[in-house]
Amino acid sequence: MTQLHHQTHLSHSVETVIDWHRRPGALTRFSPHWAMRVVEETPDPYLKGSISRMRICVPGSYGKVTLGWTACHEPLEGEEGFADWMVSGPMGSWRHEHRFEELDDGQSIIDDRVSYELPGPSLVDKYAPAFLTEDHLRKVFAARGTRVAADLAFHARYPVSPKRILIAGATGMIGTQVAALLSSGGHEVRRLVRSSPRGSDATWDPGAHKLDPRDVAWADVVIHLGGASIARPFTASAKKAITDSRVGSTRLLARTICDLPQADRPEAFITASGINYYGFDEEDTKTEGSASGEGFLGRVCRAWEAAAQPVTEAGVRHCAIRTGIVLSTIGGALSAQIPLFAIGAGGRVGSGTQMMSWISLDDIARVYAHAALTDIDGPINAVAPEPVSQKTFADRLAAHMNRPSFLPVPAFAPRLVLGKGATDELLLCNLTVSPTTLRETGYRFMHSHLDGALYEELGS
Repeated sequence: MTQLHHQTHLSHSVETVIDWHRRPGALTRFSPHWAMRVVEETPDPYLKGSISRMRICVPGSYGKVTLGWTACHEPLEGEEGFADWMVSGPMGSWRHEHRFEELDDGQSIIDDRVSYELPGPSLVDKYAPAFLTEDHLRKVFAARGTRVAADLAFHARYPVSPKRILIAGATGMIGTQVAALLSSGGHEVRRLVRSSPRGSDATWDPGAHKLDPRDVAWADVVIHLGGASIARPFTASAKKAITDSRVGSTRLLARTICDLPQADRPEAFITASGINYYGFDEEDTKTEGSASGEGFLGRVCRAWEAAAQPVTEAGVRHCAIRTGIVLSTIGGALSAQIPLFAIGAGGRVGSGTQMMSWISLDDIARVYAHAALTDIDGPINAVAPEPVSQKTFADRLAAHMNRPSFLPVPAFAPRLVLGKGATDELLLCNLTVSPTTLRETGYRFMHSHLDGALYEELGS
C-alpha cells in the first residue's frame, strides 16, 4: 500500500472552501484537462454512496488515451471532509480522503491523503497504470489546488446575490465549463436541452419553435451557446445548418423573452458570436467598434447578433460574446493538432504569418460569467491580450510538447478536405482582435500569454 500526502493552502475561510466543494460543478472545475475528464459528477461528495465517473488521461497522450474511473463517496466520520474510493478503474485499490482544516487567520488548508495499490500482473494491468506514479499524482494535486484557488478568487471578485441562470448549449465544451463555474459559485443553473433532461433541466425544440415561456421567466440571466459545428466544408447544406442552428434558436429565445410581461423578463440575454464577425483576412486591429467584414462566417455572425437585438428594445441587457480560437485539449483547434505534433509532424499552416486571436477554455468560461454577473452591455471580444502568428503558435506548441516544428502544412492540403471557403475562414484566418471591453470593465485574464494557456491544457 502506497501513501501520498498533499496540502493546499488557501486564503479563504474553511466554510467557503467546503461550500464550494459541495456545489455542482466543483469536480469539473478543479479537474485539470490534461489529467482527467468528468463524465458524471456527484451531486454532493458528502452524500454517502454518491457516484462520480471520469476518464483518466494517460500522460503523454494529452487526453487522446483515457481510462475509465468510477468513484464512490462518503463523509468522513468525526472530521470535516469526505472520502472517495475507486469502484472500477486501473488501480488495484484507491482511497482518497479530503480533509478541510481552518487556520487561525481565517485561511484554510485542503489536506489530501491517498492510499493506493498497483494492480496485478496481467498484461493490461501491467502497462495501463504505469502513469499513476507518485510524481505524476503530486503534479495532479498541485494543479487541482491551483484551479481551486483560482476559482475561489474569481468568485470573490463577483460578490453578487445568487442568480438563476438558464443555459442553452450547456453540454458543449464551453457550456459545460460555464455551467460548472457558475453553479460552483453558488448560482442556480438550469440547462436548456433538446433531449434527455436530467434533474432540473428544461427542454426545448428550436427546429419546431417549441420553448416553454415559464422556463425563460424563471431565469435572471439566459445564456445561449448553441450552434452546429463549423469545422467542416462549407457546402450548401452545411451553411444552412450552421446558420439555422444559430439564428433560428437565438430568434426563438429573443422572441420568448420579449413576449413575457416586463416583470417576468430576464435581466440579461447573453449570446455567442465569433471574431469572424470582422471578416477573415484583415490587417488592422479590431475592437468592438470595428465594422463587420466579409465571408460566410461574417454574415452568420451579423445575422446571429441581429436575431438577439429585439431584447434590447424590450429593456433587456444583451451581450454578444465574439469568441476567438478557444484552446483546449477537450476539443477545437488545439485538440485537433495534438496528434500531428505528438508524432513530430506538426508545423505552421500556410504561410504562418496569419495572426491568431485565441483564448483559453478557462478564460472563455470566465468571460461568460463576467457578462452574467456584471452590468456590461453590448459586444465583447473574447480573446486574450496576446495574439500570435500561426507560426509562433506552432513553434510554441511544438516546444511545449518537446517536438520539432519544421513540417509546414501547405494551404492546398486542408483545402482538399475542407474546401477553399472553410480553409480560408478557419485555418488561414488572419485577425488581430483586441479585448477592449474586457479591459475597460475590469476583467482579469487567467491566461494572458500563450505559454500559460498551453501549460494549463497540456500539463508539463
